[in-house]
Amino acid sequence: NPRLKALSDSVAGKINEAFAPSFKVPSQEIFLELSSLVDDAEWTTLVSRCFEILSNDEDMPLVWNFLGLAQRAIGMPRLAEASHKHAIALDPKFYGAYTNLGNVLKDLKRFDESIAYQKKAIALSASDPKPLNNLGTLYEDIGMFDDAADSFEHALERDPNNATAEYNLGSVSLRHKDFKNGWRQRERRWERESLEEEVPLQTSKPAWDGSQVGRLFVWAEQGVGDEIMFGSCFEELLARCDELIVSTSGRILPLFERSFANRAKFVDRWEHLPEELYDVQSPMLSALGFLRQDQSDFEMAAKPYLVADEKKMEILSGALEEHSGGNPIVGLSWFSQNKTYGKRRSLRLEQIAERIPEDHFLVNLQYGDVNDEISQVAKKLGRNIVNFGNVDNWMHLDSLAALIMVCDKVVSIDNSTAHFAGALGKESHVLLPYSADWRWGTSEEKSSYWYSSTK
Repeated sequence: NPRLKALSDSVAGKINEAFAPSFKVPSQEIFLELSSLVDDAEWTTLVSRCFEILSNDEDMPLVWNFLGLAQRAIGMPRLAEASHKHAIALDPKFYGAYTNLGNVLKDLKRFDESIAYQKKAIALSASDPKPLNNLGTLYEDIGMFDDAADSFEHALERDPNNATAEYNLGSVSLRHKDFKNGWRQRERRWERESLEEEVPLQTSKPAWDGSQVGRLFVWAEQGVGDEIMFGSCFEELLARCDELIVSTSGRILPLFERSFANRAKFVDRWEHLPEELYDVQSPMLSALGFLRQDQSDFEMAAKPYLVADEKKMEILSGALEEHSGGNPIVGLSWFSQNKTYGKRRSLRLEQIAERIPEDHFLVNLQYGDVNDEISQVAKKLGRNIVNFGNVDNWMHLDSLAALIMVCDKVVSIDNSTAHFAGALGKESHVLLPYSADWRWGTSEEKSSYWYSSTK
């Protein structure tokens, strides 16, 4: 692990630079062991190891800090708060504990306290960009976008090559429709310390530069909803190459193949594509960035570009007409399984259902096992929500697209259903958290520039 090798080569210097030298530090061997457990996300093991070390010597703030990191990761924020505060009590100059405590308090929605601790960490650290990054992320989460940009820019002043800060600044740039800078800044996504996406394609073929080429391979990244959104540029990509090959999740292969009438070749993203089959390559987001340099570039692509299966639509439409009694049909989706942002984006089904007029016929578009929640809404509100048992809203995405199309409109939170509805051109209403993902713009936005049918 190159990161651990760098730590091993200069661990003493790094400890002295990052933390006040006045407190006890563990041995180099223990420090590397705990760091390795963080890198491997072995959080339960890290908790056990920290307690083992602290049972022999409680006066080691660095170990208390590691313990707090692990407790936060396994969903115990109040214990993490106590651990980081104990580290600070042992050494009030330990800025790493201050910034990690700020992150925990953000999770607990104690935003004013979080800001105060992040600012304390910034004041104590002379050169580390992490506290500024953490403060910027907090500002973005609570909708203070100008302050977020300032924090990320100051982080880059401390470390001009910091990939995380530049990537985060890209979110603010794109939110404000500064696409030229935003796409360039988001290209640092593969270099961040905390890498959420899968590793990039390992290939010797050159990266596409936006020019006219022969065989272009555009490979999938991020989630299904992102793949659907990035698909808005496929038509333009077809015009810039002799042959277009796209990797995508197997669950949406039939939908893409039909929608682009076999003019592009689609392959499963988890299957290896031999290099001799393409000349140049690009991740989906990078390819999109070449084609979206101004908001006007979105206008043509905002039109519907996915085509649902007509036979499936006919079958589902017949079933719905039989039960809806001619009332408006509304499809509902209300939670996201996204590990990082899912909880913030999600709502309870009851919160949505109780706000829709009673004469509207409700249909389940939500993936996952939601039968119990549907039953609870039926008991509490007297609202029946039709669940098509033969349509798996997670695996059968071609059938989900057909089900969306036979609804009159869709109401969804920010998940893949919102992207399917928009790409299909179905009237849809997306319920967003106060500070939504950058692609939805600022809180003043009332409609989506990605999808013409989405409010």
